Amino acid sequence: MIEVLISVGVPVYNGEKYLKESLNSILNQTYQNWECVINDNCSTDETASIAKEFAKQDSRFLYFKNEEFVPAINNWNITFSRINKNSILYKEVAADDWIFPNFLSETANLFKKNASIGICSGCRIDQNRPQLGEGLDFYDSEIINGKQALEKQMLGEYSLIGSLNSVILKVEYLKKLSSYPKIYNESNPNSDTELALDMFAISDVGFVYQLISFTRRHNETGTEKAKRFNYYIHSREINLLKWKSFANSLELEYKQHRIEYAKFFLLQMIRRNTEVLEWHKSRLKSTFHISEWFFGGYSLLISLPNIILRMRRAGKKEVSNNSGW
Repeated sequence: MIEVLISVGVPVYNGEKYLKESLNSILNQTYQNWECVINDNCSTDETASIAKEFAKQDSRFLYFKNEEFVPAINNWNITFSRINKNSILYKEVAADDWIFPNFLSETANLFKKNASIGICSGCRIDQNRPQLGEGLDFYDSEIINGKQALEKQMLGEYSLIGSLNSVILKVEYLKKLSSYPKIYNESNPNSDTELALDMFAISDVGFVYQLISFTRRHNETGTEKAKRFNYYIHSREINLLKWKSFANSLELEYKQHRIEYAKFFLLQMIRRNTEVLEWHKSRLKSTFHISEWFFGGYSLLISLPNIILRMRRAGKKEVSNNSGW
């Protein structure tokens, strides 16, 4: 079988702790026709020496360093800009995550089966929890209609994407994005999810029913800040606003989301969490309607006993999750 060229991007900043494990997972792929672009965002630790050692041992590893430090998502876009122009597929691997040896071979085989596939994912381990494509039917198909995937992913009926590390993309379809040659929205902390949904809208989705990737969750990844600021609820606002006209179900989902978002704002006001409030205010596209404040406040009032109980159990420390509590 002829192996098409796959570019693997590894954007990194001070990644010495896990970088070697991540790069070894790429080196150990059963698929051989790949290049790995390591893009160093002005690291101050041993990242450069680790990356250069891999580049010295195997010419498929290419090391680049930014002239100046940039925000993380900007670095993702810079990494993509440095791939080989003849690459057919693009896979990004976070510097603290890794992929199973079969990732590239299994996904490349699926892309080959159907030219309509623009994005491919698969079963993954999220820290210690297996994510096995919840909502999907193993006996149905490994190729999912993109528009169906978009709606069901937004409604929480499918679990096709989990993190940047769980997907691989077809460059042909990336070139169709309105933002190209940038592929990530640099104003959205969860731009990897936004990109996946954009790809669902213009192509079909492939899914490998095998474990093919591992995502690490720890304080150093920024996960704790993401929880405290609740990047998820803001990202959901962006995605639902963009796609609410796509289906009636998403229009209804957006209306419910706005109530939940207003509820989140009210809770932050009660907590006097000014930093979080200002972050969200500066990014909110439209102010809340009176009805959204009203129903958000009513929902918060009903939830207060449970919120207080949870705060007490946590020693009155900040407690955050995807619902904003």
